[in-house]
Formats: sequence, C-alpha cells, structure tokens
Amino acid sequence: MGSKIGIDVGSSCLRFAQISLVKRESKLDRAVSFPVPFAGSHYKIAFPHDVRLERVISFPLPGSEEDNFSQPCALSLKEYLKKNNFKIQEGLAGISGKHLNMRYLQVPSNNDARIAQIVEMEMAQVLEKANTPLAYSYRPLELPLAEKKQGCVVAIAVVYESFLQNVWDFFRQAGIKITAFVPNTIALHQAFYQFSQNSPKETNYVVDIGYENTNLVVSQGDNLFLARNVNMGSKMLTLKIQEEKNWEFQEAEKFKIQKLHLSVSENNTIAKGLEESFEEIILNTAQKIPDSLEASLKFAKVQTGLSGLKVDRIYLAGGGACQKGMKDLIQNNFSCPVDFLQWKDVLGEFPKEIIDEKHQHIFCNSIGLAYLAHQKKIPLKILGYNQKIQEMLFGRHLFEYLSIAVMFLLVVFSLWTTLACYQRYEKWEEQLQEKYQKLSERSLKNKEIQKENDLLETKINHIQNRLYPNKTLLEILSWLQKSMPSQIHLSKLEWKASSKLVLSLYGFVEEETEDVYFILKKFKESIKKHDCLVIEEERDPKLQEQEKKLEFFLKLRIEKKK
Repeated sequence: MGSKIGIDVGSSCLRFAQISLVKRESKLDRAVSFPVPFAGSHYKIAFPHDVRLERVISFPLPGSEEDNFSQPCALSLKEYLKKNNFKIQEGLAGISGKHLNMRYLQVPSNNDARIAQIVEMEMAQVLEKANTPLAYSYRPLELPLAEKKQGCVVAIAVVYESFLQNVWDFFRQAGIKITAFVPNTIALHQAFYQFSQNSPKETNYVVDIGYENTNLVVSQGDNLFLARNVNMGSKMLTLKIQEEKNWEFQEAEKFKIQKLHLSVSENNTIAKGLEESFEEIILNTAQKIPDSLEASLKFAKVQTGLSGLKVDRIYLAGGGACQKGMKDLIQNNFSCPVDFLQWKDVLGEFPKEIIDEKHQHIFCNSIGLAYLAHQKKIPLKILGYNQKIQEMLFGRHLFEYLSIAVMFLLVVFSLWTTLACYQRYEKWEEQLQEKYQKLSERSLKNKEIQKENDLLETKINHIQNRLYPNKTLLEILSWLQKSMPSQIHLSKLEWKASSKLVLSLYGFVEEETEDVYFILKKFKESIKKHDCLVIEEERDPKLQEQEKKLEFFLKLRIEKKK
C-alpha cells in the first residue's frame, strides 16, 4: 500500500510521521526525529510489528499563528525537509486549538438519512450565528446499549474555513499537499487503540497535554465515547512563572523544564530556594489541568447520556505530561491508576542512550494520523474548500482530462476563427468605408444634440436635488414609524441642518421571542426595498447581554432609486 504521512499541526511545532503497511502484517523498521523543544537532539524510535514507522520529524515553529503559517516559515520548512532528505508530497493533517470545536448532538433516530438531516439543520443555525464560513464533519458514537434510551449521540467537529485555508496555503508553499483534516483527538484515539498497551475491556481516559492545547479521549476498545479539545497546556505555567518572577519568556521556559517540580506533598517544594507563596501560585495554576479533566468527564456524562460512566485508567501523553510532578498531580485528583501511554512490546529495541522511553508518546497524534491516512474511511474527516474541489475533480483524473480537452478546443477554435476572419476582412473593409463616412456625418449631429441634452439634464437634476428631499422627508419619517418592528426603539435620530439627504438612526433591539439579529436583519431588508432609501453606512451591532438588547447604528441616504 506504500507509505502515508501524518502531520500534527501543533501550536508550537509540526510533527511528521511516515508509516508503511506491508500487506496485512507489519514489521518494525526504523524511525527518525529531529530536535523538539524538550529534547534538543534527534533520535530514533521503534513501533509495533504490524506497522513500519519509517520516519518522525519535529519542526519547531516561531510561536504566533501569523508567523507559523507565513510564507517565510513555509520556505524554511521546505528547506528543512530537503536538508534532512525527507520528501513529502502529501499528508493528512491533524488540527486542534481555538479554531476547532467538538459538539455533541442527541438525535432521536438511528437512520443515517435522518441523522444527516438533523445535523444539517443544527449546523445551519450554527453557520447563521457564526457569520463566517465553517467546515464540519460528524460521526454517530457507538455507546453501550445499556445506556441508550432512544436514538444516538452524534459527535460534530466544527472548524473555521479561514484556518483550514491558511494551513492549506502554508503547506502548499512548502510543497506539501494536504489531502484532508482530522481532529487530533481522533488521531489520538486511533494511535492509542492500534498501537498502545491497553485493555479493550477497560474504560480508558487518554490525555494528550500539549503546549497550548489538551486533547482528551474517553473510549473502551475501539468505541469512542468522548473526544474533546481544551485550550489549555503547559504554556500557562511558563506565563505564570514569567509573571511572578518578572523574567524573560525564554528564561521562564528554561526554568519550567529544568527546575520546576509540581509537588503535591507538604514536604516537597517546586524548586529549592523558592518562597512558599510562589509554590502555591504555580500549583494552583497547574491544578487547572486536572480540574479540566474532571470537568470534561462531567461534560461527557451530560452530552452522551452515559450517567454511569466510570474511568478505569488514565493514560498521559504529550510534552506537557513530561513536566515533573504532572503525573502525581493528576493522580492526586483521581482514584483510578494514572500511567504514561506506552507502545507495544517493541519498545525494548529503542536506543535509550538518545532519548528516554517515557517521551515517545509525544508523537501519538502524528502516528495516529499516518495510520488513518491508510484507511478508506476516516472518521470526522474534514475537507476545506480546496480539498472538496480536488476530491471531486482529481479523484478520477477528470481535471487533467478536462484541461487537455479545453486546451485542444481552444487551439482549434482559435485557428478556425483566425482563418474565417482573414477571409471576410477584405469584404468588410469596403463596406465599412462606405458606412464610416455616413456615420461620421450622423455622429457630428448626434454630438451637438447630446450636448444640449446633457445641459438640460444637469439643470433638471439640480432642481430635483433641491426640491426632492423637502418633499419626501416627512414621508420617510412616517414610513419608518410604521415599518419599524415593535422590538426596535430609536434612541436618537439626526440629520444635518444644511441638508436633509442623510438620516442617522441610533437605537436598540429588545430581546423577546425572536432573535435580535434576525429582527435587525429584517428591518434593514425593508429599508433596502424602499424606493427612496439607501443604507450608506452601518456599524457592527453590539449585544448588551445584561440589558438583553442589541445596539445598532444606521446612516440612510435619501435618493430616488433607478
């Protein structure tokens, strides 16, 4: 089947994993990695016999999203891969963070067509409120039959189309084609189920603590109960250290990695020589992670209806899980065992002199993505606009054939048109010479008439502009009073004393049974339909949640529409 590549698009680095499947059996080959923030040197790792993990690479990113997905960064990535002789043509990208939202919808039906219809209706409302293009994908969850009352629970992954476009453009500039996007939580679930040491009968809670995001998965064997993305990671510890010690960010990050220990006992301190108050502040900050894990379990019980959900074991992964004391801190908040995610028994061949075995789990997302890239059906597969066009055309090579056919037709048509025009040109030239003389005479007369008409039209327009506003102003005000919905109230109406052509409306929409945005939208549509009113300027409405009203401003110009 060849090799496939998974790309973990993280907030602080990119991780690439290349997996080759040999028939239905697998064989451990090799893996290569380049510097990651906590490691500092490249290393090799080994994976199960049914999969040959050929290569793993981490590419550090500058930090901000604008820098991460800029053209200079893409060119640097391209040069980085070329330098390390890692050729990538296409890959499956895993996403998480603030641009991704995992939603859950309880559907009173198990029929696929009915589920699709209900999800489409739900997303139509989300798209209307978002007021920006969104891409989404959904998947019914296979929950235990004993917990099902009626219907099913559907997981929906929603992501901003603009974010997908930015990522797609970034990798295109680096010479890499993104075939599709998948939430990193789904990749984490696949990597855990396929390659880790786990019991299929236990309910497992897999936690991937990243730099700015934490991916959470609750599952039992291959059955996924919950996949959630929390915008929280180890970076918050660096920021808190920087704030408390007034250090540079790099110095605080170095201190966190080398000296910080999240001790949960009274006898231990986070770092020697630090004041107790600082220790408590850091512990309170770190406590947000186990608190979010407990909150996510409660969220799972409510959203999926699994009121009796109980976790048998917690598995930790990601760079944030490597923080000293993090495992003990989480263990202190849960009664079930807490372990690091470990791959199957092939880890004995891993070169321990290069990297500790405990750190191998940071590649779980990219490994899961590379595995998913081999599958015909990918759960929660998200396609941006570019991927949808490519899948529709490139999938059956229609685009190549169509391009060749269009080019051939254009060449033939151009040759035929050129020959026909050349043959007719001589006949047309004589006729045009005769007509040209007659038209020249008529043109002179028409120009004189046109000048007179333009002068008269200017005078008439000037008179109308003087008279028209005075005549229609009272009619406009009367129309506004009648056409304005009862939920809309004007707080201020003004126009310039020198001219009554422009009206400025200040007001608000009271929240009742209908959506305030929808009421304002209908009011603006009625203004646009008016024969004499044009919306010259409008500002973004502001929602006052406490007062339950939506403030707005409209500037209207009075003119006769053509």
